[in-house]
Amino acid sequence: TTSALMHKGDYAAAERYFRLGMSLGYRKVANQYATALDTGWIGRVDEDLAYAIFQDLAYKRYPIAMYNYGWMILVGHGTRANTKRGYMWIDRAADAECPVAMTSKGVRLAYESGDDPDFRSAFELFSKAAGAGEETAIYQLGLMYLHGYHVEKDYAKAVELFQKAI
Repeated sequence: TTSALMHKGDYAAAERYFRLGMSLGYRKVANQYATALDTGWIGRVDEDLAYAIFQDLAYKRYPIAMYNYGWMILVGHGTRANTKRGYMWIDRAADAECPVAMTSKGVRLAYESGDDPDFRSAFELFSKAAGAGEETAIYQLGLMYLHGYHVEKDYAKAVELFQKAI
């Protein structure tokens, strides 16, 4: 309903639905509302309110909101940027098995760890996230098979994974 309203440009009605859902305790609706506020999908940007909503949900241990909250901290939306604290929240979301957060943590472990990449842990995270249907994780597994990171090079498996990700 809110997506259709936003698509039609009826942002006021969409916002009423979001607020109603939040008042009824729907975490998914609150997370979507905060995302809409952060990205401007609701016809305006309100990073401060988005940050407050994500923060509330994150402290209530809602995994996707923990990831979104961490991302806002990481890039400085609604707050001062803080890499260490942002990654802490993203890692908490990954530990709570949020697929996009597991993929994010896996990328960091595999490709952003300088001279000490942890391909084994990255492979495990990508595999779990891919099992949940997370396309970027499936693509990352394809890269691991393509380059032989933690696994034997297997071009056929890499192509299969790339096609699945698409």
